[in-house]
Amino acid sequence: MAFLPLNLQDTCNSDACPDPYDFSQFTPFDQAEHFHEFCSIEDYDDQQEVEDCRLYLLPDLNQSNPVVNDLLNGWIADLTEEYDFDGYRVDTARHISQDFFPGFGEAAGAYLVGGVSSHNFF
Repeated sequence: MAFLPLNLQDTCNSDACPDPYDFSQFTPFDQAEHFHEFCSIEDYDDQQEVEDCRLYLLPDLNQSNPVVNDLLNGWIADLTEEYDFDGYRVDTARHISQDFFPGFGEAAGAYLVGGVSSHNFF
């Protein structure tokens, strides 16, 4: 089983970011349209906000963008073929569009399990 951080790109995670909209250091997701617009999660009970806003200021990939979707699906298919993984753990699954997973799972051709945490542990 392999661990997949599919949603968040680590560029900077503090208020000291020189430019939170500069994605030029990322490959292949180096364009603003590959990410959701900047917003912070204020209400963890609002699933749309959880999927579309930044977790700890980390840029949030937009899996509904066709370029992002196609690249991730192609990447996971290649990864499965190359290394013969039989399963994947998807990190921060709650923060990824639920509509993304059926196609991604089909492309993976392997078992998927998602890492999900809640702000309300009790």
